[in-house]
Amino acid sequence: GQNYDARQGGVDFGKIEIEESFSGVINAVGGAGSEYIDDGSAYGGGAGIGGGGCNAGDNFWGVVFGEILICGGTVKAGSEGDGAGIGGGGAAVYGTIESRVSVLISDGTVTADGGLCAAGIGGGALCDGGIIRITGGIVTAAAGGADGSMGGAGIGGGDRGQGGVITINGGVITALSLDDAGAGIGAGSDGYEDDYGYVDRIVINGGVITAG
Repeated sequence: GQNYDARQGGVDFGKIEIEESFSGVINAVGGAGSEYIDDGSAYGGGAGIGGGGCNAGDNFWGVVFGEILICGGTVKAGSEGDGAGIGGGGAAVYGTIESRVSVLISDGTVTADGGLCAAGIGGGALCDGGIIRITGGIVTAAAGGADGSMGGAGIGGGDRGQGGVITINGGVITALSLDDAGAGIGAGSDGYEDDYGYVDRIVINGGVITAG
C-alpha cells in the first residue's frame, strides 16, 4: 500500500525488493482505477509493481515516492488501468505527477507492459519517469496503448511526463512505445501542452539495447 506523507508532500509506497536469490515467477497486475471519462476509460489506475493510483476523491497527490529493486527471478508486470508496468500509478486529474520513484533492475527476466498512456517502466499516465537504473538482466518494456496523440515511453515518462533520469550499464533491453506517441527510452508524449515531454538525463554505458 501507499501512505500520504505530509512531510514530503506526497505518497510513499515504501520499498519493494525481489532478491537475487529468488528464482520463481511473479505476475503482478495493477488495478483499473475508479475515475472515468466520457468514453468510459478509467484513470487513476495502479502500477503492476510500484505506486497505486494518484487520486483520492478531490485530492491530488503531486509527488510519489518509493523504491523498487529487482535482482532476480522472472517478473511480469502490467496494469489494467493507466499505471506503469513497473513504477508509478496513473493520475485521475489533469496536471503531471512528480515521480521520485527509484527503480533498479540488476538481474532476472523482466517484462513490463504499461497501461493506457503509461510507460512500461517509469511513469503512469500524467506521471514523470523518476530514477531508473538497469545494470543487467533481460528487460522488455512496452508502453501501453495511446489515447490519440498521447502516450508513454517504453522506459521513462508516461503521457505528459518527463523522462526522468535513466541510466543503463548493462543487460539485454528492449524498449518500445507501441503507438509511436512516446519515446522508446525517454519522455512520454506532450499531449495537450507544449511544455511537457522533456528528458532530465539519459546515460548509456553498456548493454544490448533495442528502442523504438
